[in-house]
Amino acid sequence: MYHITDVQGKGSEVLRRDIFPNIISGNTILFLGAGASRTKNDVYLSSQLMDYHKAESGNSYQTDSIIEYVDVLSQNSQFDRKEFDDVIEKCLRNLEPTPFHTIIARLPWKEIITTNLDIIVEKAFDRVFSTSDKNKTLKPVRNLHEYNYNPADDEIKYIKLNGCISDRAKYPFIFSTRDFESVNGFYKIVLRTLEYMSPRIQFLAIGYSFSDLFAKSLLNRFDRYNYRNKRDILLVDPTIQKDMLPYLERRNIRIIKCTASEFYQKYEDWEKSSEESAIRRRKPQFRQKDNSPINIPNRLIRRLGNSLVQINPYVRFEYISPEQFYTGERPSYFAIKQNYDVIRLGCQEKIINDLEQFFNSEESIIPIIAITGSYGVGKTTFCYRLVHSILNSDLDVAVFEILEPQDIREVDLCELISAVDTENIMLLFDECEVDSFFKSMIELRSNLSIKQLSGSNIVMLVPIRENILQKLTYNRSYTNLHQLEIDTNFNKKEASDLIRKLDDSSIINVRDEKERNSLAS
Repeated sequence: MYHITDVQGKGSEVLRRDIFPNIISGNTILFLGAGASRTKNDVYLSSQLMDYHKAESGNSYQTDSIIEYVDVLSQNSQFDRKEFDDVIEKCLRNLEPTPFHTIIARLPWKEIITTNLDIIVEKAFDRVFSTSDKNKTLKPVRNLHEYNYNPADDEIKYIKLNGCISDRAKYPFIFSTRDFESVNGFYKIVLRTLEYMSPRIQFLAIGYSFSDLFAKSLLNRFDRYNYRNKRDILLVDPTIQKDMLPYLERRNIRIIKCTASEFYQKYEDWEKSSEESAIRRRKPQFRQKDNSPINIPNRLIRRLGNSLVQINPYVRFEYISPEQFYTGERPSYFAIKQNYDVIRLGCQEKIINDLEQFFNSEESIIPIIAITGSYGVGKTTFCYRLVHSILNSDLDVAVFEILEPQDIREVDLCELISAVDTENIMLLFDECEVDSFFKSMIELRSNLSIKQLSGSNIVMLVPIRENILQKLTYNRSYTNLHQLEIDTNFNKKEASDLIRKLDDSSIINVRDEKERNSLAS
C-alpha cells in the first residue's frame, strides 16, 4: 500500500489503471465530508461554523473540536441548542452545486455516505435529472428506518449519518457526544455492512482532513470495531503533511494528494480518453445528410451504446449474401444497398406521400406508422427500402433504427436528435411484435412527446403483422397510431424482377425467357 503524492507524475498512471476504472464500473463507495461542500465563495468547515456561532451568540469558548464545543456549551445555561442549529442551517441552506458536484451526480457510485447536513448533493442530482448527464437517481437515507430501503439498479443510496437540513425535526443535527450516542445504532448498522463488501469495492473519501477533528472522529469510528476489515480508504487531501504518511499507512489510509477538483479533472481527462478509445474500436457512425459527423459528446455515444444505429448511405452494415437474403435471413439495410429486394414502387410512393403529411402534422403526440401485412410478405424489407427512398429524396430526414428501446433514455435521444441538422427524424422499430418491445416503444414515444422538441418532426415507423398489432392494442386506444397495409400481390414487372434475382443467385434455375414469363404470370 502506497500513497499518491504526485497526481501529475507516476501517480497519474495509478489513478488511471487502478482507481478510475472502479468508479466508472460502479464499484466505489464515496464518503463526503465538509470539504466536499466547499463552493467558490463559501467554506463551512467545523472551525468556520463555530466562528459564525460565536459571532452571533457572543460566547468566547475556544477549541478545535466542534464536538467538544457543543458538549461544553451545552452545560451553560445561556446556551440555546436550537439557536446553534439555526446558525448551522443558515450557513448551509443556500449552498448551490458547482461543476464538481455535477460530476459527482453523473457517476454510478455504489453508495454515497456523508456526515454533511446540507442538500447540495441532492440539488446536483436534481439538476442533472432531466439532462443526458443523468446516470442514476439519488435515494437519501437519513435515519435507521430509512436505511432498510433496498435501492434498484438505477438508484444510489445516499446515507446522511449526521442529520439533514431538509427536516431538522425528523433528522436532527448530530454534533455533541450525546447526539452521537443517540444515533449509535444507525452508525453501527451502516458501517457494519461495509465489513462484508466485495474486495472489488473501493472506498473513496473526499472532503475529510486530519486537520478537522470532526472528520477524524469518523475515521476513528471505522476502526473501533474494524468496520472496514483492514480495507484501504483512498483519502483525497491536498494539505496532508509528509510526516503523517507513515502513520496513515499503518491505519490503511492511502492519501491522494490533490484537491477534489484536481482529482475529478484527472478523472474527466481519463474518462474522455477512454471513451474516445472505445468509440474508435466500435467505430459508431452518426452522420449528417452531407456525411459530416454529428457533433455529440463521446459520453453520449457510450450511453447510447448498441441501443440504436443510424441508417444512412455512408454507414457500414454487416454483409449478407443474396442466398442468405432469399432463403429467409433477417433483412438489413445492406440488402437494400445491394438491391436484393423487389422495389414495389406503387406502395412506396403512396406511403411516402402519407409520411410527408405525418411529418407536417401538428399533433402533440408523435405518430406511429404501422406497416402491416401477413407473415413473410417482407414488411421489414419494405421499410428499409422505404427508408432508402426517403434518404435519396428531397425530404430532409435522418433515420435511426431503435434496437433496444428499453435501454434508451429519452434525454439521451433528445440530445442526439437536437444535434442532427435535419428537419425530420424517423425512428424505425423492427421488433415490435414482442410485447415488451412494443410497451417500451410506447413509453419512449410518451416521454419524447412530453419533451416537445422544437425544430424536429418525429415519426415512428413499425413493421408488424396485422394480427399481432390487434393483439397488442386490444382494449387499448393509442393516440396517433396509423396502420398502412402493404399486403398486395406483385405486379408482373415486380414478379419478373424477383425471378431474375432468384435466378442470378442460383436459388432457382430459369432456362429461357418463355419460362421466365410463365413464372411471372
